[in-house]
Amino acid sequence: SIYLNVKIKNNAVTFNNATLLFSKRKFKDVLELLQKVQYEEIFYALGSKAMILSSYFELDEVNALNSFIDSFKLYLQRNKEISKLQKSYYLSLIYFTKQLLIANKTKKQLLLLKTELSNSSPVGKEWLLEKIDEQIAVAKPDPVEKKKKS
Repeated sequence: SIYLNVKIKNNAVTFNNATLLFSKRKFKDVLELLQKVQYEEIFYALGSKAMILSSYFELDEVNALNSFIDSFKLYLQRNKEISKLQKSYYLSLIYFTKQLLIANKTKKQLLLLKTELSNSSPVGKEWLLEKIDEQIAVAKPDPVEKKKKS
């Protein structure tokens, strides 16, 4: 639009292209696109950071993901433009993503995590539920408790 500031317009186009690429599961392209952009609008900045976090997870880039999580948390803590409620949604995304990184969860642990997620409102809730379901499908069974003989 002729009424939109050029920088805002470019950010909107970049963000929406990244969203499209994410939906097509082209996570490397998402990272490439979003890592070049400096967002001034908080909506695009937060949305981009959530997509970057999810893309690192999808690509199994654990070291990059952990490093990004640390910088994202710091960004959330330091940015005064972000409301406490918004911060809680993004910190919740970080929390559940970190929980998914913990290896060898049993099916029972994953089901408890899914219940906890269902009762909260993180950014990317549908994506997180999908990731939990994927882990449940391949989770090791819960250890069988031995009954005591009386």
